[in-house]
Amino acid sequence: MGYSLTYKSQEDCDGGNKVEYKMNIYCKKDADEGRKFEMVEADKCAIEMNWEGPEGCSFDLNITKYLEPFAKFFGFFEILIGLVVCFYGSKFFEYTFATLAFTLMNGIVIGAAYNMQIMIIQRLMNSMSQSSVQSLW
Repeated sequence: MGYSLTYKSQEDCDGGNKVEYKMNIYCKKDADEGRKFEMVEADKCAIEMNWEGPEGCSFDLNITKYLEPFAKFFGFFEILIGLVVCFYGSKFFEYTFATLAFTLMNGIVIGAAYNMQIMIIQRLMNSMSQSSVQSLW
C-alpha cells in the first residue's frame, strides 16, 4: 500500500522522449527498523526508485472530535454574525470577502502541507515541552 509520484522533465532524451523520474512510496509502519530507499531502474531517460517508511501510510484526520467542545457555541456565533451582516453587511463586504479568501487559502495551504507530510501536527505537539512552546513565542 502506498502511492507513486512521477515527474516528467522538459529536457529531451533519446528518441524525442522526456526524462522521467518515478518514485514509489510504500507503507511501512514500523519505522524503528529503518527506512528503505533503493534504486529500481536507472538509465538515461528513466529513473525509478522505491521508498519504504511511515510516510507512505494513509491517515485519518477526524476533525469532529476537536470541534465537538465548541458545538454548543456555533449557533450563538451564527446568529450574531447574521445580525451584523444583515444591518451592516454592505459596509463590510470587502473585508468579508478578503477574510473568506484568506481563510480558504490558509486551509488549502495547511491541508496540502499536512497531506504531503511537510507539517506533521500530531508528532509536533507530542514532542513539544512547555519550555519549547514558550521559546517559539
